[in-house]
Amino acid sequence: MEKPAKYKSIVEKFLDFIETHDHFMLSGHINADGDAIAAVIAMHLFLKKLNKTSYMIFTDRKLDQRFDYLASFKEIESFHDLNPESVNIQAAIILDVPGYLRLGAASALLPDRAHVARIDHHPQEDSMGELEWVDEIASSTTAMVYEIIEASGVEIDLEMAKAIYTGIVYDTGRFSFSNTTARDLFICSRMVSIGVNPSEINNIIFFENSLQALHMIGKGLYTMETYLEGKVSVIYLNYEDMKHTNA
Repeated sequence: MEKPAKYKSIVEKFLDFIETHDHFMLSGHINADGDAIAAVIAMHLFLKKLNKTSYMIFTDRKLDQRFDYLASFKEIESFHDLNPESVNIQAAIILDVPGYLRLGAASALLPDRAHVARIDHHPQEDSMGELEWVDEIASSTTAMVYEIIEASGVEIDLEMAKAIYTGIVYDTGRFSFSNTTARDLFICSRMVSIGVNPSEINNIIFFENSLQALHMIGKGLYTMETYLEGKVSVIYLNYEDMKHTNA
């Protein structure tokens, strides 16, 4: 399946941006989810294949450990634990972030906007860089990253394929959400042909929960109230409940 024509020019601009820069900061939104984490890791692995240096830095002090099966997950650093002398940031690619508030404290590390690029599928809150690709129709930021990798001609190995599959399957809810497209199914079928095991990844993301997470789900269900003749359901969880789990 040929990639959508609307992507061709912007993808070429991103490849030019990558070619002319190095020492990239890669980051996603605070309270990073599967798409943000997978998009950052997929881009990191891609840059590594191009012999580029990149630093994966999130504002979050701790990321969702369900995604530790992804290559380089343990290389991700928290802004709060970062040793400034360990990085030499000259450019940045911000992924799955609609604006500075959602990037959080890590925004302090951004270079001049002329050296910043952003890829996202959320409604834009701020202009963050010289090069911006915002596509609200895309299912996920990871699917957009795939278009760049594919256009580069770089071979997608199994670890890259796992990251790409993860980001798409997470943000489409296992292809059950209305944002799922034929292109998403095509991309993920390619990742499966490379060696991704859908059952394994789906189980990790959607069905394996810690004891703390199950307790929190139980608390939420206990507080559930319905309105508008059952059309709207509301659950209540306090900050103390939420901060101890990534459920």
